[in-house]
Amino acid sequence: MPLGSFGVAAHDAHSCELTLTSDVKHVSPPPPMNAWMSRLAPHLSLWQLSIPGTHDSGAHLGGAAIECQSMKIGEQLRAGIRFIDVRLALRISNTSGHLGIFHDITDQNTDFDNVLDVCAGFLGDNPGETIVMSIKHEKHTAEPTYSTPFHELVAGAMARYPDLFAKTLTIPTLQDVRKRVVLLRRFDIPDQMPPPFDQVGLDCTSWGDDKTFVLPVGGGIKVQDHYTASLGDLKWGYFEPLLTEAADPTYRTWFINFLVARGSPALLASDMNSRLRRWALASKPKRLGTIPMDFPDLPLIKLIAMTNPVELEAMTPIPRRSSG
Repeated sequence: MPLGSFGVAAHDAHSCELTLTSDVKHVSPPPPMNAWMSRLAPHLSLWQLSIPGTHDSGAHLGGAAIECQSMKIGEQLRAGIRFIDVRLALRISNTSGHLGIFHDITDQNTDFDNVLDVCAGFLGDNPGETIVMSIKHEKHTAEPTYSTPFHELVAGAMARYPDLFAKTLTIPTLQDVRKRVVLLRRFDIPDQMPPPFDQVGLDCTSWGDDKTFVLPVGGGIKVQDHYTASLGDLKWGYFEPLLTEAADPTYRTWFINFLVARGSPALLASDMNSRLRRWALASKPKRLGTIPMDFPDLPLIKLIAMTNPVELEAMTPIPRRSSG
């Protein structure tokens, strides 16, 4: 049985090697992972998709307790990652007002400007793709005092690429955001919503702390972000229920389900990523939701992406069911 409509199945639950199956001769070979979204129907909404993502996407420096990724953001995008988690702060010695990527107090030696350059270059080369970018202000005790508000610094960096970010305040369809970045805004802005945030960014400022919660955006964004659940069984107990909900096509909710927790990111990822791989191979879901991970490997990224249907034109309409 093929796992998804790309005509690809994993025949080995341990190595998760992906091979073409003999019963899908009429299905085109899967595209390279830098362009997998280009095969999806344009009318699909982001809530309908399985989107592989990374947590603390820029955290590749700082030791075992800090590092969350082995690939830099450009490598992640080329490997198939389409949700990136960007944590920004001013550098301690910063006098230019440029924002840097941080994980807590640890500077990752990457400017936000560099991240935007990478995303713009990737989307220019792969115009059928979209990137979901969550931006959070990574406040920490050593951060210098801001002479310019944080949101203005973000807006200033974004102004270098005025057409990069999708002009949407709600959950979009692919046809509206191809070659664009969809912003999930986790930082506050003034009530009068200054540009560009009057047109750009889903308001995720009511993000819950260490829990499962629903953001009142569009039909709802249900997020599982239990980051203190550092034991495997405990974290999986929070993670699996959203997998089950996402696999149910009657839920028309965008599920963002973090497969991570604090402690030792690499150690937990080894356990959690393997559990997800086994679950997906056994359950053969049609949707997984958006899954931010630590240290995902290419087979797991493919496994998530390839649960997406290439075509949903013939799908029978189903009644709307919200997820509470």
